[in-house]
Amino acid sequence: MEADIRGHIRLEHEMKIHMDYLEAKVEKFEKEQKAFDVDMGKLNRQVASLTEKLQLIRDDRDDKDRQLKKIKSINDNLR
Repeated sequence: MEADIRGHIRLEHEMKIHMDYLEAKVEKFEKEQKAFDVDMGKLNRQVASLTEKLQLIRDDRDDKDRQLKKIKSINDNLR
């Protein structure tokens, strides 16, 4: 019976060590997840900023195209 008790205590000790290992692993993954979320947020803000800048450039290009077409139309009418 004493051997069974010692075996049980040893098993509980091994399980505790394994649980501590798993808990540390979970904490590590949670920390990495938080860092990933922060990086993802930064990248999403950069994408939004660049998308906005691209739209401004496209709008400017479209305005210049309209102005150029107007000038061409006026020149064609003057000929």
